[in-house]
Amino acid sequence: DDRGPGGASRDQSDRRELRRTGEVVEELEKEVTGRHERAELPPDGNAPSKDLTFTAKVPLGKSPWLLIAAAIANVKNSEYRRLARPNQLPPEGDWRVWLLLCGRGFGKTWTGARWLLEKALTTPGHYAVIGPTIAATRRVCLEGDSGIIEALGTGFDRKANYNKSTGEIRLENGSTIFAYSADAYERILGANLSGAWCDELAAWDYEEAWSRGLMPALRKGDAQVIVTTTPQQKPLV
Repeated sequence: DDRGPGGASRDQSDRRELRRTGEVVEELEKEVTGRHERAELPPDGNAPSKDLTFTAKVPLGKSPWLLIAAAIANVKNSEYRRLARPNQLPPEGDWRVWLLLCGRGFGKTWTGARWLLEKALTTPGHYAVIGPTIAATRRVCLEGDSGIIEALGTGFDRKANYNKSTGEIRLENGSTIFAYSADAYERILGANLSGAWCDELAAWDYEEAWSRGLMPALRKGDAQVIVTTTPQQKPLV
């Protein structure tokens, strides 16, 4: 008999938690919207706030449920959603892979980093960032001027939550972002991923990194992938 505190079944407890999360999302959305309506943003409404993370005050401590609720409430007011052009926002509907095949200056890295963070903040799980080499993954995708750490903003405790030697980023809601490289795709084997960002796919030397490494690892929930790459004549692209 799978029962929790007070004799309630786990299923009943989960339903109560989901209802509570919905109530918190509604309240936090009101708070965030109110802040924007009260002009607590810069006058032009477009200046980037360095924080993609929560702008709403999280009540009752920082339980995972409430952190998720706060993230969902803040999605529409995040730096990403406020500043992105229409072609930098994910497609609507049911999709598996979103390909951004474009030249320099489009904002591919900026888009990839912020889309992956949005997923990781609202859907706890394990996520992958895969570049042509581990040095490129770390230099561009994680630590670059438009990368994930920059997008996390000044509130992110880099010393406590970023392991530079392994390329691992831990978020408050339990999500973890792992750095991989296409030239050592064996490391991806056996992973259980909720999503991924593949950077410069056209520069990958091994197609097996996609077919044998990444695709079988996308097995948690509604796993999605963003691919950001410049055009090249490669079979994989």
